[in-house]
Amino acid sequence: MLRRRGCPQISSIRPLRAASRHASPKEITRRGQLLAAGYAASEVRRLLRDGRLATVRRGSYTLGAPPSQPELRHLVAVRAAVPDLAPDAVISHVSAALLHGMDVWGIPLRKVGATRARRSGARRGAGVHLRAAPLDPDEITSVGGIRVTTRARTVADIARSVPFEQAVVVADSALHNELVTVAELDEALTRCVRRPGSPAARRAIGFADGLGESVGESRSRVAMTFAGVPAPVLQWEVVTRSGLSLGRVDFAWPRFRVVAEFDGKIKYGRLLRPGQDPGDAVFEEKIREDHIRDEDLRMTRWTWRDVSPFDEVATRLRPPPALTSQPVLSPRSPPVGCDELRGLRRRVSGGGRGCSSPCPGRGGPGTSGPSRTRSRRCWA
Repeated sequence: MLRRRGCPQISSIRPLRAASRHASPKEITRRGQLLAAGYAASEVRRLLRDGRLATVRRGSYTLGAPPSQPELRHLVAVRAAVPDLAPDAVISHVSAALLHGMDVWGIPLRKVGATRARRSGARRGAGVHLRAAPLDPDEITSVGGIRVTTRARTVADIARSVPFEQAVVVADSALHNELVTVAELDEALTRCVRRPGSPAARRAIGFADGLGESVGESRSRVAMTFAGVPAPVLQWEVVTRSGLSLGRVDFAWPRFRVVAEFDGKIKYGRLLRPGQDPGDAVFEEKIREDHIRDEDLRMTRWTWRDVSPFDEVATRLRPPPALTSQPVLSPRSPPVGCDELRGLRRRVSGGGRGCSSPCPGRGGPGTSGPSRTRSRRCWA
C-alpha cells in the first residue's frame, strides 16, 4: 500500500474473490482515497509518471503496472467501473462471463458491459457499454460483491450479440465447467425469444457441447462444420484389441477409423504429473500416438495457426466423397440442420444415429432450447 508521512495508510478496495479460474486482479485505488490520505494532486501525477500508479479509468488506479493478460485487465476495469455505475446497473455480457470464470475468445474487451432494466437509456460511454433490456430479479446474482447477470442469462446475452464462433466458445466453456445446465440455458433462451439476436442464440447454444474442453476444441468444431467435415464424436476413448485403454482423443470418426486432437500451448501442461519434465510428457504422448496408429486409426493433429484457415486440416479429416457428401457451409450461414442431413444419411449409409446439429426440435430455428443429447454425433 502507498503511505504518506503523517497520513493514515491508504485503504484500497479489497481484491475481488471471483468464482473465476483466472488469478485475482490487482487492487484498485481511487483518486479520492489518495486525496483523503493527504496526497496532493501534483503528487498523484508524479506517482503516475513514476509508474507507481497506473490509470485504469478516470480517477481509478492500480498500484504498479496493470496485468498484462487482457482478461485480467478487463476484470480490473470492471471493478474500477462499478462505483461509477447507476445503482440499478448490473455487470453483463462479456464482463459477466469473465467474472463467472468462462472462457472467451474473439470478443472485444475494450469496454465494460452493463445492463439496466429499462426500455431506453442505452449508451456507450468512457470504457462502459451500458445496455437497456428487460432484466428480472432472478436473472441477477452477485460475484465478489458485484451485481452481475446469472450464468445462464450471461451465455444467452453473449450468444445474441456476438458471432457464432465466439458464442460457441463461451457456451461450451459454461457447459464443460458445469457453470450452467442445459435446462438453465433452455429457460434463458425462452425468456429472450422476442429479443434481438434470439435466433442466433438458439443456433449457437444448440450447437454448444459440454464435452468440448478448450477454446481450441470449440473453434475447431465450428471450423469443421463450416468446412463440411462430418460431425465428430467428442472425447472418444481409444481401446486396443486387447482391451487396454489408450485414453481419450478430442475428436473421432469411428466409422472412418479417424481420430484427431487439437494441440494448444497448455495441452501438454495439463498432461504433466508432479515433478515430470515437459519433454517427457511430449515423448509419452508420441508413444501413445504410435499405439493409436497401431490400432488401424488415422491420427491427425493441428495447432492454433491451423484453425483459421482450416482448409488444410479439413482436407486431412474429410472422408472420401464416396462415403459422405455433407454440404460445405459459408461462414455466414448457420450449420446444416437434421432435416437436411437425414436425406443425406439415407442416400449414403441407409440411416444413422442421433445428431447434435442445431435444427428444429434440437435447439435450432423454431425451438427454444438446445439439444439434450450432446455426446451423440451424426456419421459416427
